[in-house]
Amino acid sequence: MIPFVFAFAALFAVDNAEFIATKNQQLAEGYEWQKIDCRTPNEELPNIKITTPIGNEYVCWKLMK
Repeated sequence: MIPFVFAFAALFAVDNAEFIATKNQQLAEGYEWQKIDCRTPNEELPNIKITTPIGNEYVCWKLMK
């Protein structure tokens, strides 16, 4: 089970490297996670989407100062 968790974490980090780098930079600058009304993601910004079973994509959290 542990190898599976490690492999999943590694794949997540590789697939989302731009998001993780942006998140770390903004957290260091004092940004905090804020719940927002779920909406279609802005594809110009790094994000992690929630995909529904019918294929709709949403973001529900945002880093804000």
